[in-house]
Amino acid sequence: MIRLLIVDNESDIVDSLVEMAKEERPELEVYKAYSATDALKELLRTKIDIVLSDIQMPGMSGLELQERVIKQWPHCKFIFLSGFRDFSYVQKAMQQGGVEYLLKTDSDKKILTAIDRAIKELREQFETTDLIRQAKARVQETLPLLQNDFFKELLHGNPRMYRQMSEQMKNLNLPFDSGEKMIMVLGRVDSWPQHIPAIDWPLMMFAIRNIAEECLSGAVQTISIPYDENRLVWFIQNRFSKNEENNDWDQTMRFIIGTLDNVQESCYQLLKIKISLLVEPEPADWPSIHDRFGKLYRLMNRNVWMGGEMRLLQVPIDDGSLPANFDRVTGVPLYQIERLSRAMEAGKHHEFVKVMHEITEHASASNDPLTHISVYYGLVPVFLHYLSHRKNQKEWDSRIDIGKLTRFDLHVSWMDAFHYLMNLSETLFAIHSNDQQNAEQETIGKIHEYVTHHLDEDLSLTRLGEVTGYNPSYLSRFYRQTTGRGLSEYISEVRLNRAKELLAANKLKMSEISARIGFASDHYFYRFFKKETALTPQEYRDLHMQE
Repeated sequence: MIRLLIVDNESDIVDSLVEMAKEERPELEVYKAYSATDALKELLRTKIDIVLSDIQMPGMSGLELQERVIKQWPHCKFIFLSGFRDFSYVQKAMQQGGVEYLLKTDSDKKILTAIDRAIKELREQFETTDLIRQAKARVQETLPLLQNDFFKELLHGNPRMYRQMSEQMKNLNLPFDSGEKMIMVLGRVDSWPQHIPAIDWPLMMFAIRNIAEECLSGAVQTISIPYDENRLVWFIQNRFSKNEENNDWDQTMRFIIGTLDNVQESCYQLLKIKISLLVEPEPADWPSIHDRFGKLYRLMNRNVWMGGEMRLLQVPIDDGSLPANFDRVTGVPLYQIERLSRAMEAGKHHEFVKVMHEITEHASASNDPLTHISVYYGLVPVFLHYLSHRKNQKEWDSRIDIGKLTRFDLHVSWMDAFHYLMNLSETLFAIHSNDQQNAEQETIGKIHEYVTHHLDEDLSLTRLGEVTGYNPSYLSRFYRQTTGRGLSEYISEVRLNRAKELLAANKLKMSEISARIGFASDHYFYRFFKKETALTPQEYRDLHMQE
């Protein structure tokens, strides 16, 4: 989703442009600010793609605003408005990357054309053919392979990699300072689309990396590596050193989160690939990479990802670890345990059953009691870990004989133990499905309640995301997937119904009704109401009074 911010110290102009943009370009998420200072506050809340700004404003000019904005959002496009022509302003605006320079007297059509041009430029930056071409070129290079090996050794905790790290980074042409802090982002391809054969997966992983690095370049230093067939790891460091005035990690983190939102959207729009991203909450030193990555990796497999696609979360990772024997089970390969855990956390019952049969095939064919015991206790931590993070303990306490889980000797045979685990999994998946449905309905209810009581306030996706704790783009998809309709459609319906109630009550002026339901001007309230009902607000009021 592309976000447009309209800035002017004349509120009438801003309100008019906002309503025009919403009506003519409903696919845009439109924000407004009545000063450059307010605009900067808005830019701290969310990533903005296009700014339509007055060039002369009290306190801070549009050009000064642009200089501040492009430091945080290098790819942001600017369209300047002015009350008069001045070549010096035009020249400086173009030098700083302005897309258009328009007069306030220009028509709506000309302003929309400028906005469309900015949208086109943004989309062309991520031309699919270029991304694939760049990905193919990178595959042929040797240096990225050496860089991948270096970072994987760091992730696996090889102490040799920490010796002379600065020199190794220099030799590998890495843009990092080993003495400065960094953050990691763990990405996951949620599922590979059927139109992409497995042989092309590595190429698509390179395409995802190119998209992310193109978006992130400018404000941060970043390198990414593929960790396995569906996971990527990004290493990100602030461009500014600790001695520089602009070394602001809070600002950098806002840039990273906002940009990764665009990365998800671009991957889906261009490659038809859905990816989820987990971001460290704060930067840390390089030598701690091994422990931090282990926590990120395990957390991605846990309940924060239950049933979710295209998640983008920045969450604390120091919330405890898996049971001590989870990573050191005997009798069951670790990668199989991880597959089983991921399937359980994601609520994928069919995949869980498939992996369980793969793991237990050897034990089921064996007559060796030690093999049975080893495999059984290799599986137990998966269930214990899952149960330890469930909130509805009372429900599963009444449905699960938990005492038998940790006591193989209480089962009369291996097959009895196996069937117990399978029945236990079915119970947990049933509870999981019910929990997920309840959580979805709770979120939808929270959205509806907020919209109903705040019609005259900010109802942007960013604000609703703050209310619900969801990423704005994910919230939009979640709402449509859950309810079968768009969030903007629901908001329009609530506004229309409330307008009808207020008109029928015949106690408020039209301007008061317009303001109460969130319209910046009476003009656009009239247009909205007539479009929805084929009547003007006054005609509706008169008709109701005759009844």
